[in-house]
Amino acid sequence: MKKRILSLLLVLVLVLSLTACGGKAISAQKAQQIAAKDAGAKVADAEGMHTHVETAADGTPYFNIHFSVDGTPYNYQISASGEILSVSNEAAH
Repeated sequence: MKKRILSLLLVLVLVLSLTACGGKAISAQKAQQIAAKDAGAKVADAEGMHTHVETAADGTPYFNIHFSVDGTPYNYQISASGEILSVSNEAAH
């Protein structure tokens, strides 16, 4: 429950920081869609998907998204504006 509340607070901070700068923040669901599409899948096809908000060293919040598609694990970092910041995936051995 604490993690859920903390995640919600971080998303709120993310939205507020973007709107204060004139930008528009995407939702966690939209970030998941962006990640899944980039991996060549749909959110419904992603196994074990979980998303949380983290903060970069410069204080910029971003979505950290973990999931697997057909046994291949993926980790995406997506900015609040929807930009893919980094992707890592490893083929199952």
